[in-house]
Amino acid sequence: MSQLTWDVARAGGFTAYLLVTLSVLLGLVLSLKWRNAAWPRFLTSDVHQHLALLALVFTAIHGFAVWIDPFQRFSLPEILVPLQSHYRPLWIALGIVAGYLMVALYVSEYLRPRIGYSWWRRLHFLTFGVWLLSTAHGLGTGSDSKSWWAFVIYASSFAGVGTLLAARLLESRSGSIGTRLAAGGAAALIGLWGWNWALTGPLQPGWNTYANAARGSGVRDPQVLAQLAASATSPSPGASPIPAASGGLSVPLAADVQGTIGYGRNESEILLQLALQGQAAAGARATMTLRVVGDDSGATSIDPTRSTFALLTASGTTWCQGRPVGMVQGQLVSDCQTSDGTAVQVVISLTGDQTGRVTGTLDATAQ
Repeated sequence: MSQLTWDVARAGGFTAYLLVTLSVLLGLVLSLKWRNAAWPRFLTSDVHQHLALLALVFTAIHGFAVWIDPFQRFSLPEILVPLQSHYRPLWIALGIVAGYLMVALYVSEYLRPRIGYSWWRRLHFLTFGVWLLSTAHGLGTGSDSKSWWAFVIYASSFAGVGTLLAARLLESRSGSIGTRLAAGGAAALIGLWGWNWALTGPLQPGWNTYANAARGSGVRDPQVLAQLAASATSPSPGASPIPAASGGLSVPLAADVQGTIGYGRNESEILLQLALQGQAAAGARATMTLRVVGDDSGATSIDPTRSTFALLTASGTTWCQGRPVGMVQGQLVSDCQTSDGTAVQVVISLTGDQTGRVTGTLDATAQ
């Protein structure tokens, strides 16, 4: 059920986005008068209106499938009210606002005789807003954003809309040539900024933690850590203490930890940012990326070959780095190596709440 609803949500979202893009492209073609008088009417304004209706239908399918999906367990207000989502609140809010604007634009088609052509035309400039919001929503929340085919869809949409918009601004008869060039330059700058944002933000590793920063970390069920199956050997007793290594930390190390977890559906990763407290920690922190494999039943396990762990000093330099190797009796176990070659085993015990905030303890011992 979980996989089915998520696939429907993904398919519905991308279909709606493609229809919105086609609607914007057709609207620009119509405004450029790139049509022949011999074309049937349904190939122009009627198709434009029907594309908007279909986009609304698939947007509704997308929202409904996300709502009933048992993985993230969104409540109805989270689906309908902007900034109420526990998961990536800002980016989901952009999609909700885009959906409401789509409804308003579709209704305006039937209100045109009452509001007049001029106001109707002004309202239809909001179509660009719907497209921009939908693009940001898809990139910011989509579990497929890093896929090559999703990249092709977004890049093609961006190139098509940008090209036709540039042609529309250059051929416009309203305003001076200076005004039109300024508008075109502003649009180009916005486009370049958006493209740079996509490449340095949603398409980069670690985006999930940043995207969830507005409210908690997006962990709806903190027990996901407890569900990770043991996939490594048990912790072994530490050897005798060793002298302080570079950065001022020493082993054995024991410290209280606090931080947040970021967890993304279909991204197969849990990101932990932990601050260490206590005299022995000396302001150190730990970062961990758990690459997780699972099935539709909810069973999950750590993939140690694709996971990373690091202990950093207060100044941000890496004191030791290695890999999480699994969970033993509810504790995350990582192998770590300092810059001087000392092998260290780190055991982290964590408890969390539904906002993704976690507390616990960290112990590091030489092997």
